[in-house]
Amino acid sequence: MFTLLRRGVLADEMERRGIKVKSPSRKFSPKGYSFFARFYRLVNTAFSLRYELRAFQPDIVHFFLPGSYLIGAPIARLCGFKRMIMSRRSLANYQAKHRWAAFFERLLHPRMSLLLGNSRAVMTELQQECPGCHNLELLYNGIEVFELPSTNERKAIRSELGLDDNTVAIGILANLIPYKGHADLIQACAKINKQINRWKLFIIGRDDGIGPDLKTLSSSLGIAGKVVFLGERSDARSLLGAMDIGVSASHEEGFSNAILEFMAAGVTVVATNAGGNAEAVADGLTGSVVPIGDHKRMAEAIDSLLADNGLRQRMGKTARTTVCEKFSIEACVAGYESVYRRVMERAQVK
Repeated sequence: MFTLLRRGVLADEMERRGIKVKSPSRKFSPKGYSFFARFYRLVNTAFSLRYELRAFQPDIVHFFLPGSYLIGAPIARLCGFKRMIMSRRSLANYQAKHRWAAFFERLLHPRMSLLLGNSRAVMTELQQECPGCHNLELLYNGIEVFELPSTNERKAIRSELGLDDNTVAIGILANLIPYKGHADLIQACAKINKQINRWKLFIIGRDDGIGPDLKTLSSSLGIAGKVVFLGERSDARSLLGAMDIGVSASHEEGFSNAILEFMAAGVTVVATNAGGNAEAVADGLTGSVVPIGDHKRMAEAIDSLLADNGLRQRMGKTARTTVCEKFSIEACVAGYESVYRRVMERAQVK
């Protein structure tokens, strides 16, 4: 594995499992965002990747996310590698701000052995970018499904969160970034039926700058006492098991792992119709799908779940079954293994 910027928090664990993790040499790298600093880092990354590719001689080069694709694919081609795969993990909204990226990606697409998308929404965009391309394939994300917490474990976690048996816990798992829609969810919660008073909203995720604004919004809407900011947590998976309703209020997604994590925890989900959300959440069966930014519809969906404990439990159970059958890590790994084998087989035929 080659990372463009830094090793990352999982690097040590990956190396313990026998995966080499390489990153650009950062020695003497100038800090800051000046043109010189960015140009230096780009050149440093390019030469480091070129060295690693030639030293490692991979059978297949696989690019995840736009940065690695735009930098790595030209370098891999210049080094003579022909078996290359690109994975698009999100909608291409970034192309609106970076027209040059859209131009170069369209040049690169036909030269890939395979273009992978992680939702039908992403696949539609790839088809539009590369009309006539037959090297496109859908491969959903997968997550590891753990045993559900016992009744006592769930009670203990809820007790730590200040929850009793009669209070419904609503959770959102997303770093505090504008497009994740936290403000929409807070406004929706302010519209919840006033007769349903036994609920709390837990916001789990790193504050990337909008936390103070969200707290101000909660106060202005009169629900500050019902909104709890938990910040970035290493025990997020345990917290999800203590929730009763999960929410994804995002304005844009490729395919949300947070939704799958809620569903795997047996929690029904209210999700906006962004990207592949509606492919994960079966409306009326495992949760509700609402229009992006529609506070009223989101509040209505939450209201119906708050009022019916049996409905929440039935949907949550079905949601967990769906993840086990369609979105498990085992299914995802098998999909990648199949992709790599087929790319190698096609190369041998040629």
